[in-house]
Amino acid sequence: MIRLIIVDDEVLARIGIKSFLEGKEDITIGGVFSQASEALDYLRTNPTNIVITDIEMSDMNGLEFIRDIRKNNLAQGIIILSCHDNFEYAREAISLGTDSYLLKHSVDEKSLIDEIYKVHTKIASNTSRKIIKKENNLEKMVDQAGIYMVGVLKFHKSYLGEEIPLSGQVEENMLVHLLEEIVNQYHMGTLFAPYKKDMFIIFRFETDTKPSERENMIFEYVSELKKNVEQYVNKSLIMGVSQELTDSRDIPICYKNAVAAAELSYYDEKNFLFKYSIVNSTVTPKLHFTPENFLDDEGIENFMEELQIFLKSCKKNSVRVNVLNDILIHEVNTLVYKVLNQYRFSEEVMSKWNSVYQFIPAVMYAENVDILKNNLKKVIARFQEELLYQLRKDEFSEIFHFIESNLSEKLSLSEIANMNCMSIPSFCKKFKERTGMTLVQYINQQKIERVKAYLNDRRYSLGQIAEITGFSNENYMIRVFKKVTGHTVKDYRSDIDEI
Repeated sequence: MIRLIIVDDEVLARIGIKSFLEGKEDITIGGVFSQASEALDYLRTNPTNIVITDIEMSDMNGLEFIRDIRKNNLAQGIIILSCHDNFEYAREAISLGTDSYLLKHSVDEKSLIDEIYKVHTKIASNTSRKIIKKENNLEKMVDQAGIYMVGVLKFHKSYLGEEIPLSGQVEENMLVHLLEEIVNQYHMGTLFAPYKKDMFIIFRFETDTKPSERENMIFEYVSELKKNVEQYVNKSLIMGVSQELTDSRDIPICYKNAVAAAELSYYDEKNFLFKYSIVNSTVTPKLHFTPENFLDDEGIENFMEELQIFLKSCKKNSVRVNVLNDILIHEVNTLVYKVLNQYRFSEEVMSKWNSVYQFIPAVMYAENVDILKNNLKKVIARFQEELLYQLRKDEFSEIFHFIESNLSEKLSLSEIANMNCMSIPSFCKKFKERTGMTLVQYINQQKIERVKAYLNDRRYSLGQIAEITGFSNENYMIRVFKKVTGHTVKDYRSDIDEI
């Protein structure tokens, strides 16, 4: 968006210029002024891209007006609309930093708008060159006496799951320019916009400022940046701030720490300023989604409860977002694999859902925990809905559900065969064709999956686990466990402890 103001002491000129520009999607008129002094007051508190002004005004000469704008860095571009075609006027105006000089009697809507776009592109390009020059002198700048902090800027979507992007590279450059103007105006420090990395500011404080003063100044600086950015761009600004530094060699690590601090906005979208001092945990919370009873009415609710517990732990321990994402993708995929195999779904259904690509977008494209929970709930609900539909078409679905619901009980072959009105020989043959194993093997496999879940919790003894999972005694459970898994219970628990 191009933000401009119009300054002219002739009312008809002001009305005419404004009428040319009203209704243009990418042009915003911040103000229309009859006096240059009023325009200067506005420019001191409102970042502006372009000033369109006359060369002669009643309260101030246009050349003095331009000189004041350039001296105090109040706008990036200046376009003069004048009745004078005298070359000396134009030469002096250009020497003061004017970007364009147009004659009122020859300008029309198209030529004015074309000139605005031309100036807009020019100042955006100049901004990029200035940023590159600053980056080359970064270490020299920080070596000056003072206390410094690195603040990394991130821009989040304004609405849940929606994004209104900046329109092209020029607009991104103008955002950089807007930020640079605010940083310079409030003497915060220096803005940097490295290629393919997050923009950052190196804040500078005098050595005699107190820590509490620096903290308050950082909050005020970021508040001002946020207010101005959100006035012009449909994005929300947040900042992560590093520890203090006095040596330029610490800049790279401070930048990384500021990025890590900014990531905490993932857990707390209401705040906009995050400090590195709280990003100090190496704890990685564990996550295990329960596959048992997933297809029951409470299946989604149980999934969301387990997810919520995990996310709260991640927030408490300041877990990096990439680590959280990796854990989630792995555990969701594990849940899906177990549920699919538990009910022996068709190859088509297995192939469709037993792949991480179904869940990667839901996790990776979430900008905060609320979007993450919303995304995962939707995809998991679709997964459950399709499996229930498939089970309703499957002659063995009722049997699988009955076994799942009664694993801890003594199951009768004849009772299960009668559920589908089959003789025992006929049922055994079809069941093996369907699952690749006998009924006893299938039941033992499902029981052992439950045993594994309880082995993760040291509160349960082996005897208690055997009773809960439907084995007649501890020794029988241990023998079946070895037969099904190929490992002893002791070895399995040792592997868990190592993890």
